[in-house]
Amino acid sequence: MRKLMSTALAAAMLLLLSACAAGKTAGDYPAAIMVDGAVYQMAYQTVENVDDAAVLGHTTSYTDAWPEKDGETNFSRALDLPYARCEEGIAVYCDGVWQLFTRKG
Repeated sequence: MRKLMSTALAAAMLLLLSACAAGKTAGDYPAAIMVDGAVYQMAYQTVENVDDAAVLGHTTSYTDAWPEKDGETNFSRALDLPYARCEEGIAVYCDGVWQLFTRKG
């Protein structure tokens, strides 16, 4: 009986550990935003002179994974950040500068 309980406990612990390891944790994804159904990753460059007329919208939600809906980001919990189309991709106004994001894959 004792051996059976030890085996059951070991199996339960193994199952719990494998379930925890299966999920992604925050920080596993590069900074990204979804715009018009496409994911754009941060290029770590700033963009100068973004025209107000180029603004497509504002960020609407945050995720710890890849963004899955338009306006969703995984790099800032601040909502209502403007994003605009630019020659190189998408520019997001964050921390006082326009950051460049280029289309993923």
